[in-house]
Amino acid sequence: MNCSALLNLMTTRTEANEITKQLETLTESLYEVKSSVEKNMDKILTQEVKEALKQVCRENEVDFKNVLAFQKFLENLKLTVAALPAARLTFAFEPKASTIKKIGLWMENNLKEKILVETEVNPAIVGGLLIEFNGNYKDYSLREKLSSYFKGNNFKF
Repeated sequence: MNCSALLNLMTTRTEANEITKQLETLTESLYEVKSSVEKNMDKILTQEVKEALKQVCRENEVDFKNVLAFQKFLENLKLTVAALPAARLTFAFEPKASTIKKIGLWMENNLKEKILVETEVNPAIVGGLLIEFNGNYKDYSLREKLSSYFKGNNFKF
């Protein structure tokens, strides 16, 4: 299933969860008698998500007016999003959204798969970054470098 238009809206696990909630609400609304699927899409989804979902439906030849097929398609989309891997990044400060987006794009381009970013702030690392991904942990923090430097020079606090 090609769902890149929708996945491109997600950089962080939080964004993925927000879009999944919209898809869940849309799924629940499919059998409302007084409302059409399109009206529910307008009411429930953000404009960005609605356009991406329509594009994904066109690319996968899914008719959202066929409620059963559309419901199954939405369930598969939610499963695809839930299965996306995530990398936990710990910063010494709150990074800008543009920084997180650039990191997400870099990971996607270099690792050749969509990877969501989970961020955490820990001022104790002083600067740099801690990375946790696929069971691996890398410490690129200034705390680690400063600690190594002071230990190597027998500096005592």
